[in-house]
Amino acid sequence: MTEPYPTEIADWPSVTLTAVCRIPGCRAEGIPFEGVYFENLEPPLYRGQCGQCGQPITDLRSTEGVPVA
Repeated sequence: MTEPYPTEIADWPSVTLTAVCRIPGCRAEGIPFEGVYFENLEPPLYRGQCGQCGQPITDLRSTEGVPVA
């Protein structure tokens, strides 16, 4: 059995990732944004949402450029 997640989100496991929106026509399309992403209880482990078009970000990478599933 896995340990339950902490009640405070600041205590959840997190990682710094780079997100890139790939939605054609979005004002942020192709522009990388770095941010802190917290683990989710269910897959995908990390999720992002574009701040411009509101669509899910599917291109999440480590700061070294490695894709994150």
